[in-house]
Amino acid sequence: MSDTAQRRWGFELTARQSSNSKAQAGTFIPGGGSGNTNSSLNGAALFGFTIQKDKWYGEANAMWGGMTASRTSPHLNVDVNAIFAGGLVGYKFYRDFYFTGGFRRLALDYDITLGTFPSFKRKPGVWDPLIGVLWNRQLSKKWTAKVNAQGGGFGVGADVDWSVLGTADWQFAKHFGLTMGYGVLHFSVSDSVPQLGTLKVSQTLNGPQFGFGIYF
Repeated sequence: MSDTAQRRWGFELTARQSSNSKAQAGTFIPGGGSGNTNSSLNGAALFGFTIQKDKWYGEANAMWGGMTASRTSPHLNVDVNAIFAGGLVGYKFYRDFYFTGGFRRLALDYDITLGTFPSFKRKPGVWDPLIGVLWNRQLSKKWTAKVNAQGGGFGVGADVDWSVLGTADWQFAKHFGLTMGYGVLHFSVSDSVPQLGTLKVSQTLNGPQFGFGIYF
């Protein structure tokens, strides 16, 4: 790999769409009550920044997603706005493979109605430690491929938190490029609701990613 590639800074503003978004929301209330449903993704936007030098790799990103879910029996309606933000640092241990460690912030804002129970709003937020492996290969002067797998939560924040993202970056000009790929993000969060019980939200987002990159 050339010295230019090793020292490249990357700045990306990316729009992400989900083609098959799934959610499960279970609410447990004194007297009984629970429901599961599939969801749709209303919209999402992703911002990311990467830096690479020698054997070190760094990344920071933030994503917003708006989701809705509903079913008729039992009646369940869920509106969620979610913000995901995080960062990681990786060290190359073998060829194009890096060990990585970092964190992810999950901030949820949801409005839930279940059956005849009163609707309620909650804004839980957790910090999740993450560990993983990154494969990052410079295929040619203009093309780079990445596969990034991260897992964590460990009950510190979320019960479960993992993601896998594969991308291909095409740098068509000295300072500009395009990124395209596909990713999956899953998390499960338990939240105690005063006087109601425990709400468990399990969300899986997956879909294509397209974006524009600026390189320095």
